[in-house]
Amino acid sequence: MAIYAVLDEVTESECDVIVLHSEEPIPEEILPNGWVLPADIRISMAQDEENADDIYCLYVIRRVFPVWEGDTPEAREELAECYRSCLQLAVEHDCRGAAFPLVSAGESGCPVDIETEIAVETIRAFQETHVIDVELYFDSEEDCGNCMERFPEVEEGPAD
Repeated sequence: MAIYAVLDEVTESECDVIVLHSEEPIPEEILPNGWVLPADIRISMAQDEENADDIYCLYVIRRVFPVWEGDTPEAREELAECYRSCLQLAVEHDCRGAAFPLVSAGESGCPVDIETEIAVETIRAFQETHVIDVELYFDSEEDCGNCMERFPEVEEGPAD
């Protein structure tokens, strides 16, 4: 199991599942097995996506990303739960690899260094009990490099 830092758009990933932002809450849905998906997360087959021709994965997880309102324990836990819930949904669908953009950095207000720390720690803890590789996608070469410097267990993203 590995964590990779990748400088690219998350939609370029060839992982089993990619995580994308949903602008607004998603209505609850009852799946065939009776499990109710909460209103903030949804998984679908990639070919169901609007831009399916440009996506190379099997599944897409749509999730409302938390808005960062300051560095508090509650905000950190909300962001960690965002990563955990997506990872859990991925393994429940037998995914071996997941790709994430930094879910709350940028417009949502979380500083990249804080989000990277929360993401890596959450992913590492999840990988202690689940087999899944994770790619973290960065917008800048500097942020991608800083992630690998700060967290030696994070490897440079897989080559095309």
